[in-house]
Amino acid sequence: MLRHEDPALRVAAARGLAELARGEDSKAVAKASKKLGEALDDEDAGVRAALVETLGALKGYPLRAEEALIPALGDSDPRVGLAAVMAMLDLAKDKGKLAGRMAEVVAQDEREFVRVGACMVLMHLGQDARASVPALLEAIEDASTEVREYAHLALQGIRTPSMRVEVIRTASMRLQVLPEGQSESEDEDESEEDLSDESEVDEDDEDEDEEDDDESDERPRAPKARKKRRGVAPRKRRRIRRRR
Repeated sequence: MLRHEDPALRVAAARGLAELARGEDSKAVAKASKKLGEALDDEDAGVRAALVETLGALKGYPLRAEEALIPALGDSDPRVGLAAVMAMLDLAKDKGKLAGRMAEVVAQDEREFVRVGACMVLMHLGQDARASVPALLEAIEDASTEVREYAHLALQGIRTPSMRVEVIRTASMRLQVLPEGQSESEDEDESEEDLSDESEVDEDDEDEDEEDDDESDERPRAPKARKKRRGVAPRKRRRIRRRR
């Protein structure tokens, strides 16, 4: 059913598995966790979100579920990626082990937004992720701007626990995922093109203004109103009294 052509049926199947995972059949669902992870490449975001929910319900088998959830950390839909981050945190029985696994992902995974998601998990773990500081320090020099920014935010969350809530809020606001197949350089090129288009429009406007000025020179001009001289008191007329 997870490969059915109708996405609504695929969503229903994933949600049904989530209910089984919360009940007595969780072991059977856990055995299929690898296949659930493979199904996370579904083109429908609703299906992927339901699969994340299913894996997050496998609290009795956190290691299997965490491994299957790693690709979802870099999902093209930010809601699915954030759901995967939250599922990782809910599954973690040993936060130190989760921090170590996420540090490995940050250091070794080739997928840009999977590394971003791992940084977000570490940011939420706060001081429980102290062992990941070396990996995050290296990530500050990552080729990806997104990874560098979130590695910096994760370090802030670890080093300053009192500011962790504010750091998480900032990270959530800055979470931006580019469309699939579009790189950051392409996005920058588009913005540069937009700026160049705006400058061309401005130049056209200036040319039109100059033409208007030329046309106005040919037209007869109305006489200008005289300006009052400021700072100069008006001369008083002397009254000459005639002697009778």
